[in-house]
Amino acid sequence: MWFHVSRVYLGKSVKLTPKVPSCVSINSVYQYEEGDIPHICVSDSIFKCLIAIMGIKYPIIENFKEYYKNNPFVYMCSKRPYIPPNASDFRFNKEMWYLEETKFIYIGCLDMYSLLKNLTIAPTNYSKTFKIPRTNLKYEYKEENINDIFLEYLIKKLYE
Repeated sequence: MWFHVSRVYLGKSVKLTPKVPSCVSINSVYQYEEGDIPHICVSDSIFKCLIAIMGIKYPIIENFKEYYKNNPFVYMCSKRPYIPPNASDFRFNKEMWYLEETKFIYIGCLDMYSLLKNLTIAPTNYSKTFKIPRTNLKYEYKEENINDIFLEYLIKKLYE
């Protein structure tokens, strides 16, 4: 299963078209590392999708606050993606690419409050702005500390 996270709702079922990320410009570091190949980024982990968008290996709560104003939307696809050529963050977020138009299924909103407060990847029905919990702002969120219950929710949903 491969995940794609979006800050906007794209529909229950959507075909995404590969594009060059907006951060890639002529002579930029990203262009040198990843080229100007149109692609759709995915990862095998919802948490890794979040950190890939931020480009930060061990984000702190302020990074999430900066990049995510609302609970993000999670999409999935089972088609096998490609390993990107020389992507700078491939090693820490397992970023993979689709190079052709690809169909994704919406599986729910990610509860950012639950992630930041309880270190839990959990679904929510709300895409609204989330409240930032009071916690140690210097705490680094690392995948090995995250409890991913989103998949449990998805499996239950599939078999209902």
